[in-house]
Amino acid sequence: MSSLIADGQDLVKVETEWVASVRKFLMGMLAGDEQAKQKLEQLLETFGLSLDVVTAATFEETIRSQVHTDRMVEAAYERRNAAYAELERRRARKANGATAPSDRDETMH
Repeated sequence: MSSLIADGQDLVKVETEWVASVRKFLMGMLAGDEQAKQKLEQLLETFGLSLDVVTAATFEETIRSQVHTDRMVEAAYERRNAAYAELERRRARKANGATAPSDRDETMH
């Protein structure tokens, strides 16, 4: 969250110590440590935050890059499928003994 926390109307720089604690508890929580989750929730509560609020803020900051990445993956997937379809068409023509003019041109060069 850009290392800033809303404190009323003002934005306060997050102390490095606090960030290290959040990371430690977050890693523990992700590893399944219920105690780490509780400590993280307590720590966030001191700033009037919750895991849901932090998750939503993080998602808001990263949604554009996620959408962009998703579009790039989809485009690559479509290009791959088109290449496979073209390969299958060429294999089918070759198996039938027919050669399209474009195939002959490519083999002659």
